[in-house]
Amino acid sequence: MKCANFGWKMEKKVHKRQHKPQVFVHPPNKRFRKAHYAIAVVVLVLVLIIASVSVLKSKKDPVLATVNGQAISASEVRILRALLPEAANVPDMQLINDSLVPQLLLLQDAAKRGIIVSDQELNDYIVQALKSGGTTQQDLEKNLAKAGITFEDFSRFVRTQLTIEALKKQLIDEAKLSLSETELNAFYEKNKNQLPANISIDDAKKLIVDFLSKQKQDEYVIQYVAKLRSTADVAFK
Repeated sequence: MKCANFGWKMEKKVHKRQHKPQVFVHPPNKRFRKAHYAIAVVVLVLVLIIASVSVLKSKKDPVLATVNGQAISASEVRILRALLPEAANVPDMQLINDSLVPQLLLLQDAAKRGIIVSDQELNDYIVQALKSGGTTQQDLEKNLAKAGITFEDFSRFVRTQLTIEALKKQLIDEAKLSLSETELNAFYEKNKNQLPANISIDDAKKLIVDFLSKQKQDEYVIQYVAKLRSTADVAFK
């Protein structure tokens, strides 16, 4: 997730203007690394960061915003802030505006499309993520508890990300995005000095294809969210 570009003006009224949201999209870098959703990384970093996270649990869970009548609560902000280090210093309303609103718009769209992550799929993913992270559910639950987060909270977070990933895949398949030889060659010529000296042209172009394809997919999803938001009833409390 990348919480940046907080350009939307937030007021206590409905917004129906075009926006360029940040939907957990990683920006490009000079090494042409693939951008990706690293849900498993959350598991890995929890052990390192949860101990330093101090979260006060409230008996109340006020609604901070609504999207098409569906609430975004203070607890959702608290959980997102605890699980994603990038969100630690982002003001609440900016985090809602740039992350939780786009996320909820995508979840609502996924529901309309009948996209559902089953309990079995969720459990299998978490088990594999814990195994990859070299930790256990018991240890994870202890670390989560230090931040005032339950395993159920964590599971909902993972389910949300898996649902959005499934929706993104469907959107990208429908869009039939392609990369032209002209785009590929232009990018190569512009950036070839940044490539390793011993890499072949063919290998370099494979990296560039992966990089540009992911970039184009991310841009398409951002535009799709902006379209959803342009007709959505979004209000901040």
